[in-house]
Amino acid sequence: MIDTDNTVIQDNHICSNSYYGIYLPSGYGECNNNIITDNNVKFNGECGINLHHSNNNIITNNNISNNGRNGLFFYGENSIVESNILSNNVGDGISVNGFNNKIIGNIISYNNRGIIIEDSSYYILKENIIIDNNCNFGGKGEDIIDYLDISKAFRPSQNQKRVNVDFPVWMINSLDKEARKLGVTRQSIIKIWIAEKLKESSVQTE
Repeated sequence: MIDTDNTVIQDNHICSNSYYGIYLPSGYGECNNNIITDNNVKFNGECGINLHHSNNNIITNNNISNNGRNGLFFYGENSIVESNILSNNVGDGISVNGFNNKIIGNIISYNNRGIIIEDSSYYILKENIIIDNNCNFGGKGEDIIDYLDISKAFRPSQNQKRVNVDFPVWMINSLDKEARKLGVTRQSIIKIWIAEKLKESSVQTE
């Protein structure tokens, strides 16, 4: 979809393509004012979603998982990436380049890198769950957490409260098997799966 404006891409299953799942490149112009929402974008050979020279777009409530490169790559300005699930992508969960973009309330897990921001400024990043990636947050290929002042950082609505739950033995065995396969802890598996289910449920009831 070259030089595409004012288009809605919604409620599609876009899976197992050899190249990109959703691709909005620029030819002689830009791809502006598009909405990409409520899609399953999985098992594609390259990026799940790729937007190039794209401004004022909304990417929301998509499941972008198990793609051969990045889950989402976009280059542009004044766009919103909100309430997506990005997991098990070979490259980055989200890789962005541009200005004045908002990345809000996404679940980003089990990718090579979580969120990568390059040559960019004036971003809003909040209420994302970024966990169990090889590098959770970085820029230009390096983890930049050491350059951030996180002494006063907090996660809204993410205060911890311990809960004891009894699981049947077969369920514990299955959780441990999946955790070993992914190289993470049992607790991480439980947290991510519950968070994904709650987010899916909230989308369905809206």
